[in-house]
Amino acid sequence: MSSNLETNNQKPLRKLLRGMKMSQGNFRLFLACCNNLSQRQRLIQQLQSSFSGNLAELELDESVRELYGTIYQHLGDQQPDALIIWGLESIADIDKLLLSMGLVREEFRKNFPFPIILWIDAEISRKFIRLIPDFESWASVTVFEPATDELIDSVQQTSESGDRKVLESRAGTSLDYVEQGLVDFTYQFSSLCLQL
Repeated sequence: MSSNLETNNQKPLRKLLRGMKMSQGNFRLFLACCNNLSQRQRLIQQLQSSFSGNLAELELDESVRELYGTIYQHLGDQQPDALIIWGLESIADIDKLLLSMGLVREEFRKNFPFPIILWIDAEISRKFIRLIPDFESWASVTVFEPATDELIDSVQQTSESGDRKVLESRAGTSLDYVEQGLVDFTYQFSSLCLQL
């Protein structure tokens, strides 16, 4: 991992931490945009170790249908200084979840008097803007730069995996990218091309 990348991501990480500290006691939504899952995990660990308050965490799985009730149930009577949430990209019907957030937007403000940090990727960021612009307008967005070496590794591994799947399918003429798990590759490759 390049030290230049680490330096570039320390500034947005400090900005996110400062925003979290200044927002304690009030609802505030932070969207932390990072496409690479291993990089995201490292950034979350840095955030956890740097935040001095009570930081609650919630990892979502694909079965989650709406966020407000999931948070409410997860926290119970607990009132953290901040809540960090990840796993939105694994939600089976992310559009429905986002739309349900928009319907109860005021409930977030009334019942969660602490900052909420949603870790998302670029695709979910676009969906926020398109599906729930009113909710997105409340958010502070922090974008973390991708680790170029990790992105290249991921593209290479996904490409090799795609080659194997084509050979295994024996069809050689048609490959369903979603079915074969190659959608992420297409996005990562286009991201890499934009950087070069």
